[in-house]
Amino acid sequence: MAFKEIKQASREFKRYLSLGKRKVSALAELGGLVEGLDEVLDEAVAAALRSGEALEIARRASLSIERARELFKSWLELTLTEDYGGEHAARVCKIGLAHAKAGVPEKLMILQMGVIASALVGKAMRSGASPEAVSALTKAIF
Repeated sequence: MAFKEIKQASREFKRYLSLGKRKVSALAELGGLVEGLDEVLDEAVAAALRSGEALEIARRASLSIERARELFKSWLELTLTEDYGGEHAARVCKIGLAHAKAGVPEKLMILQMGVIASALVGKAMRSGASPEAVSALTKAIF
């Protein structure tokens, strides 16, 4: 997929999710969550460890638990700190391609996003995030 196509897809996704400039700006309110991601990462890793399918995919990809945790953290930082422009879309596309190459089924990715969303929304709400920021967060995750 060419960069131009990725940018176009990004615009379409943002339009579909109503993830406009105001919502993206609201995500900046959650930037402080990046420093305290351990509990979210713990939940993400624990969920993957409970799945025989996820463990088999990780084994085939020679992915250690530590590396999986690093990759989850990198994606979360991308989600919480980027501006959602073309460069962001390209990075997200690369993540998706890596999942496809490893044979990760969509259902497993969706389930994992549910685990991460639940943990992140809980953390955001406990930190006093505004409803608009929490709404933006749920849209940005998916």
